[in-house]
Amino acid sequence: MTERNAVASENTVADGKPADGKPADGKPADGKQQSAKWTITPPTPWDTSSFAGFRAVLREDLLAIDTSPLAPGYIAIAVHRFGDWIRDDSFPKALRLPALILHKLLVGYVRTYLGFEIHQTVRLGRRVRFHHQHGVVIDSSVVIGDDCVLHHNVTLAARRRVDSPKSQFHGPQIGAGVRIGSGSIILGGVLIGDGSTIGPNAVVTTDVPPGASAVAQSARVLRIR
Repeated sequence: MTERNAVASENTVADGKPADGKPADGKPADGKQQSAKWTITPPTPWDTSSFAGFRAVLREDLLAIDTSPLAPGYIAIAVHRFGDWIRDDSFPKALRLPALILHKLLVGYVRTYLGFEIHQTVRLGRRVRFHHQHGVVIDSSVVIGDDCVLHHNVTLAARRRVDSPKSQFHGPQIGAGVRIGSGSIILGGVLIGDGSTIGPNAVVTTDVPPGASAVAQSARVLRIR
């Protein structure tokens, strides 16, 4: 982690003004939980009480990616939706155990062969797209809004702090329409505003306002041979 070319204090948050070492909302990055002046749009719930609702949300996801249903990213999302459906109280109890076993096998396939590790308690919005496979890790307390786009090697996870024992249960809250570049890491209970962009290889540990961009520092040429 320390070898990455960007950390939260080194990220550039671009919202039309040059970065000055502080979060774009003007609050000091002192590691304390700050009350945001803005909110994110929560993911739109879908009907988990029936097979018709499950089929409808899968059709919506497929139209959003506009590609084959065998695309790795779509398969990962479909398996996650399947887990939400079979855990609903309206799912037939007689079928729940076989469905849970099947789901566990599917999750193992998605994690091992497709490279997506998405915890079942993740709240996943509608029309979310994974552009490329492998290296995607999403922690249990993460919330991802509608119409988000994630690339490969993205990590969304809680960050454990010594001064806050419950911090390990607070994952990133991603708004709607957010684009997260390859190699990005978002840690802790931060808010990523609607329509914002996280650049490749950025390490984000502070809030990003709506419509802003958090990018990593460019590579430096140390020596010319």
